[in-house]
Amino acid sequence: MTGQPLLEVRALVKRFGGLQALDKLSFEVHPGEILGIVGPNGAGKTALINCVTGFYAPNDGQIILGSRDITGLPVHRIGRLGIARTFQNIRLFRRMTVLENVAAVTHDWVRRPLRSLLARRYGAIRDESMALLERLRLDSKADQVAGGLAYGEARRLEIARALATRPRLLFLDEPAAGMNEQETEALIGDIRAIGALVEGVVVVEHDIDLIRTLSTRLVAMNYGRRIAQGSAAEVFADPQVIEAYLGRDNA
Repeated sequence: MTGQPLLEVRALVKRFGGLQALDKLSFEVHPGEILGIVGPNGAGKTALINCVTGFYAPNDGQIILGSRDITGLPVHRIGRLGIARTFQNIRLFRRMTVLENVAAVTHDWVRRPLRSLLARRYGAIRDESMALLERLRLDSKADQVAGGLAYGEARRLEIARALATRPRLLFLDEPAAGMNEQETEALIGDIRAIGALVEGVVVVEHDIDLIRTLSTRLVAMNYGRRIAQGSAAEVFADPQVIEAYLGRDNA
């Protein structure tokens, strides 16, 4: 691929005491792509997301968003610079309505909460929030309390909340976790549709069928290192990837 990457991760290192979670990990995310990140449990995938989004400070290496070094910046600054994420464990305001959940994290509300209370400005925030809910097929649930949503609906609401911050780059951490086959199939269409709202999407997922179908390119990890990258066919045929998933003897 040509042109400046949207995100560059350069020789990233993260240690927890004697545990090396990330070991000089490097990869790029390019504008317009849906990058899949795969690897067995313990490969370091969540540690990677936490470093890029500011929840962890890396011990070494660099994280470059566009042309800006964001290494070690706190969560709120990275969010304002244009990276959003979802979580493996859904995080919603369960006593608030679906619409309120999205409105409360919109770009305008977070930056100017007092001005957002004005009728005219709140009307714009409401319209923006409803547009996101419609895109994620949740507009009919706008006035329902979030705690009453079905599991798949709650997953989609979390994605809508992430998009409400107007990110350049969206990280989805196990978005299909707990979903049935029908819900997962619908989720693939949802993620493709939201690609028009951001410059790039990174999906960390254990569901191999989803990641094969959805991703334009894959990065495979094990023990905190990149062991393969390329198309889904190339990555899942790589001997190191096969060994990581099946073990040396079975591979």
